[in-house]
Parts: sequence; C-alpha cells; structure tokens
Amino acid sequence: MKPDVLILDEPTAGLDPRGRDEILGKIQELYEREGITIVLVSHSMEDIAKLVNRIIVMHNGKIAMDGNTREIFNQAEELEKLGLGIPQVTTFMREYKAKGNNIKEDILTIEEAKIEIINFLRSRKKMLKDITIGQYFPGGDTFVHKLDPRIKILISIMFIISLFFY
Repeated sequence: MKPDVLILDEPTAGLDPRGRDEILGKIQELYEREGITIVLVSHSMEDIAKLVNRIIVMHNGKIAMDGNTREIFNQAEELEKLGLGIPQVTTFMREYKAKGNNIKEDILTIEEAKIEIINFLRSRKKMLKDITIGQYFPGGDTFVHKLDPRIKILISIMFIISLFFY
C-alpha cells in the first residue's frame, strides 16, 4: 500500500525523547524516500520547526494562517493570540538579540542555533559574560528557567567553548 497522503495526528504524544526522535526520523525518512505528502497535526512547535516546510494554522475550524515555516514562526504575536507559540530556541534567540547581541532571531531549530551561536562567538572579540543559564538566575520564574533542558545544555556548551576561544 502506497498512499499519496499520510495524515498523522500527534504521532509522538506520550513518547519519551528517544522514542519521539525515532518516530520523527522515520516520518522524515518516509517523506524523503517515498515523496508522499504528510499532514502532521501537532502542538509541538519544536517538532513542526524541525520537520515541515509549510504550516497551516487552524482556529475555530478555519484556516487562520498559511505559509512556510519561517513566515509563520516570524508571526509570534499572532500565534500567541491563537493559543500557540514558537519553538523555545526561537524565543531564546529573540530574547538574546533583544539584549543587543547581533544574531539572527529567526532560528527555528537547535541545530540552527548552534551554527548561529558559533558564528556569533567567532565574530566577537571579547569573552561573553552575558550568557547565563537558569540555575544562576536569582529566583526561579525567569524565561531561562522555562527552557527545554536540551537548549540549556546547548547554551552551556557554547558558553564553555567561548571561554577557550577568548
């Protein structure tokens, strides 16, 4: 059986990170190998950002937004009004740019963030002192405290690497 369209409704719901990555890898492999259209219904913005090339946002049974991944995630305020968000790494990069750092803010995946941060670190002449991870913030209700642990690890690694370069 070789369908033209495969519709998946929350295929990774309830899975641990390893199982989620395996399922998403198989979905990506199926798309690339078979060339079929895959409709992926998900509330995980990270999964959406990593996998899809077009997003259709539904609200009250109607299409509220339709565009490529970057176009849609660049409309964070509109998504928020609809009860959705953007990937955590995108939020972090926007916050970091808002603090005066010259980086791209339309980063959608951890892989893109890694490349952007490495390029940013290489372009800087002084050691970065303004990247601090959640456990070093006083209090416990900051944006950084709410980040996915994998993003915190990425930022920590990038900070440690920066210590060796500068």
